[in-house]
Amino acid sequence: MEPKKHINKRERVIGFIYVTFIFVLTCGLSLYFLFRHNQELLMIPEKALVIKKMERIHQFQNIQTRQAAICDSVFTKIRRYNPGINASYEENDIKFLINDIKIRYSDNIWDNRYKAFLHVSDLYEMLLTDKKKTWSISQNINNFRQNLQECEIGLEQKTEALTKIRR
Repeated sequence: MEPKKHINKRERVIGFIYVTFIFVLTCGLSLYFLFRHNQELLMIPEKALVIKKMERIHQFQNIQTRQAAICDSVFTKIRRYNPGINASYEENDIKFLINDIKIRYSDNIWDNRYKAFLHVSDLYEMLLTDKKKTWSISQNINNFRQNLQECEIGLEQKTEALTKIRR
């Protein structure tokens, strides 16, 4: 029979600390070599997606600031536009700028944020159309008023002529 070996409490604590130290050292060295030589593991796909999403947000913000200036200029051009003046270049310029705004949406149909550009361009087209229709209607009203005044004057002249003939 083998004699029993008695280990005192101090030796057990030192052995536990030794085994723990060896375990931590082995894990640390394994992780170091694993991640040191495998840098691709550090590049998590979610991290790449977040970076790409941030780039798209930044790109959208840049496009949005550039388009805001174009939208402001289109609005001022529509406000100053006078359909009574035969300046087709102004109307063509406005339509070109509206289409430029609309192109931002058609280039990025997959992104719902760009739908705002489509709505703004539609709004400006309606504003331009309404301005032309309003001008046309007001011109028709003025023409009808002139015709009515001419008719009233002609009617008064005819009634005066009839009253002179009857006397």
